[in-house]
Amino acid sequence: ERWRRARLMDVKNVLIIPLAALGEPVGGNRYKVALLRNGEKREREVIIGERNDTDVEVVKGLEAGDEVIIGESRPGATP
Repeated sequence: ERWRRARLMDVKNVLIIPLAALGEPVGGNRYKVALLRNGEKREREVIIGERNDTDVEVVKGLEAGDEVIIGESRPGATP
């Protein structure tokens, strides 16, 4: 498991995380994201905004400094 700290994008002052941190889609622009909290894995639902090939804007559901887990395989995903 790898993780990255959620960070603020300097230019737009928005919260972004790696695209690889998005888990299962919940519907619309909502996704599940795995977090590392006090050494334990937790799951949270987030609402996303803009995205590119590597990163995605988180509109709601995370705070700057949250540690998101990246690189986990999703059910039905092909390696």
